Amino acid sequence: MEGLEGNDLKVSQELKEVYQNYIARTLDSMLKKAWSFGPDKILPEKLWSRTELDSISKKTSVGILTINRTSGEFYDRKQAYDFYLSKEEDTLLKSLAEAYHSQNKKFIVVLNIGGVIETASWKSYADSILLMWQGGQEGGNAIANILIGETSPSGKLPMTFPNRYMDHYSSKNFPGRELVDNPFPSALVGVESEVVYEEDIYIGYRYFETFNVPVSYPFGFGMSYTTFEIVNNSINVNKDGVLEISCFVKNIGNVKGKEVVQVYIASPDGNLEKPSKELRAFSKSKLLSPNEYQNIDFQIEPKDYASFSTEKSAWVLEAGTYKIMVGNSISNISFTESIEIPNTLEVLKTTKSLESNREISKLTKKSMNIE
Repeated sequence: MEGLEGNDLKVSQELKEVYQNYIARTLDSMLKKAWSFGPDKILPEKLWSRTELDSISKKTSVGILTINRTSGEFYDRKQAYDFYLSKEEDTLLKSLAEAYHSQNKKFIVVLNIGGVIETASWKSYADSILLMWQGGQEGGNAIANILIGETSPSGKLPMTFPNRYMDHYSSKNFPGRELVDNPFPSALVGVESEVVYEEDIYIGYRYFETFNVPVSYPFGFGMSYTTFEIVNNSINVNKDGVLEISCFVKNIGNVKGKEVVQVYIASPDGNLEKPSKELRAFSKSKLLSPNEYQNIDFQIEPKDYASFSTEKSAWVLEAGTYKIMVGNSISNISFTESIEIPNTLEVLKTTKSLESNREISKLTKKSMNIE
């Protein structure tokens, strides 16, 4: 609110007063129960009738709804009211969208969150979604700068936004089992538990991409107020296995902005199984004016695109064909080129100090019938 007002935007004084009173009253009631900053302590959404929302949409030029989540240590996120929207949030979001759209006005959702939430079921209701994570004291000013177009957003998703919580392979392992015979009991954290993650190398986007699981927003995704073109200049590999990649990124839109060029590599399945593609390098351009371009260069050492062999306890660059892909997200590749590594290289030897003392079931392409 302060960020908007500080940028000479008028906020509804009626809404301001109603929400300030509602927040003070609700927060006071919640704090009397117990101190906590867990997800169950997020203020519940205020309920509005459709008549009230229609009245609000007529008096204002644009609607903004902030979805809030908190994050911290020593507690686990909940599916019901942390990953998914609450029933009240879902109803309010869709009702607000319908109210503003009936007036031919825009409806914006701002996500003030610390981790991924479900977006697939409601994203079509919003004209734009601004993901701010948890911006802190200057978050309000940053949001206002973006909403009025003073700053063009240029961030990219560092994680995948799945359609459903259960689409994450790790959901089959979590929350694990309680350790009744826990050797390190703690009065502070209560009952200890053991979680055995079975994804192996298929953590995060590597799982969704390799096993073709549909997502709401892919890894590396992020829009801005302008558009860019990424053009290949050259891709070479020297005798030591060092990759040298050069490309041009050009602003082909109408406003200034920045782009993040991302390099993905598909490594051959040799003695080691590999994900279908992995992010191996990225670089953000400078602020580019319309029609301005910049040369972006990458130098990727063998250790930076090698794979780990548990048998050899070493990072190994296996011989074979490597596919180099450059784009602005894992699902939007601008150009692809293949290079050959003639001989297998052992690039970094490690120790087995953290080797598991028991067999763990691991996810593999074979176990999922994928070649």
